[in-house]
Amino acid sequence: MGILTQSYQFPRDGGNLLIDSTIRVSADRGAPLEFGESDDGGFGFRLGTGFCQEPGAELMNSDRLDDTDRLWGKPVCWVKHTATVVSKRAGVAMFGYPCNLRHPTGWPARCYSLCSANPFAAGPFAKDKSKEGSYTISAGQTLELRYLVAIYDGELMRATVDQVFARVAKEQSR
Repeated sequence: MGILTQSYQFPRDGGNLLIDSTIRVSADRGAPLEFGESDDGGFGFRLGTGFCQEPGAELMNSDRLDDTDRLWGKPVCWVKHTATVVSKRAGVAMFGYPCNLRHPTGWPARCYSLCSANPFAAGPFAKDKSKEGSYTISAGQTLELRYLVAIYDGELMRATVDQVFARVAKEQSR
């Protein structure tokens, strides 16, 4: 048994809304706490159907890969979804902080507008059963995971996403 705490801040970055999330899981009940390996779960977002790949949403990661078949499970710094919503371009980019367990993490980006960061799926993401994604928090210890989500109007160009990630990484290292 453990204790989960979450905190969220909602700053602005120009015209973009940011969601800065900190998740802490503590094994403070006198016993270790184990996360099993699973490609489901993690910190994620589910967007409306306009962000599905089939109607034409664009998915991309920090390695410049697109299409969910190429994105799924890749360990990268960020993933973004862009679509036309009510005749306007908009999107969401999600970043994992460099301090996170197994950074850069794998992202099970899905064609049906689901994207999440998941540090507990090494085997399924690599399609290699010899890799292990489970993780144990020792008794009395805490695992902290941090993620940043940027919600934007218009196009968020790759260079801009890289700049946001560089700023996040720099601020995190202070």
